[in-house]
Amino acid sequence: MTKDEFYTLTKGSIQEAIDKASIIIGKTVPNETVSIVSSTSVLAHGWEESCNYLVSQMYFGEDKIKPCADLIVYEFDDNTTFIKLFIASYESAPFDLNWSNGVGPYIKGVSQKLLSGKGG
Repeated sequence: MTKDEFYTLTKGSIQEAIDKASIIIGKTVPNETVSIVSSTSVLAHGWEESCNYLVSQMYFGEDKIKPCADLIVYEFDDNTTFIKLFIASYESAPFDLNWSNGVGPYIKGVSQKLLSGKGG
């Protein structure tokens, strides 16, 4: 998989995480702006910066892609969805299905905060 193809997959995976959260919590989660966050800080803000950040952390060559990262829709406000990133420490490998048989390395989830109705 080329870097450009992985960028496209990454952007689609972020949107898929947002769509999944909307369905699960029964509210429209905004997709105007996204921020990738850790437990302590904002890692990237905006679609382009977020996609570029994820690609820089996950893609190391056509056959060297980190095989697992969680994209957890954590919270949102009127315009921005905050997605917590957790990258597993596995060695890079050729592109493949992830452990849940999804395409690519990204596992999409929803925070307990949103599931309990206390966020968003």
